[in-house]
Amino acid sequence: MIEHVSVPISDYKKSKQFYLEALKPLDYELTSDYPSDAAGFFEGGSTSFWIVKKKKPVQPIHVALRAPSKEAVHQFHSAARSCSTSMVTISKRVTSAKRRRLNEPARRERLLNVAG
Repeated sequence: MIEHVSVPISDYKKSKQFYLEALKPLDYELTSDYPSDAAGFFEGGSTSFWIVKKKKPVQPIHVALRAPSKEAVHQFHSAARSCSTSMVTISKRVTSAKRRRLNEPARRERLLNVAG
């Protein structure tokens, strides 16, 4: 089981604002803030999602987040698109198998590709 994930970022202020808005529909709350360096978001009993500023160029990574409902997926996607910049691309590609699983509440998810 993974305890937490740290997403490397290059612009702390923009990234923090983006994740504050985008993660809201998934019930994440900002609980740890180390201004200009790192921020941690809490959900499900743990501060499991972190953003961490890196000095070197940031490489794209892939993080998949689970949502509690199909509506939350749509809200997340909407929030992410409304505050996104060139650093974020939301992928809506979902295979047929994943589409079928979207009807199972515990398996609803979308993919978030981040390039800080």
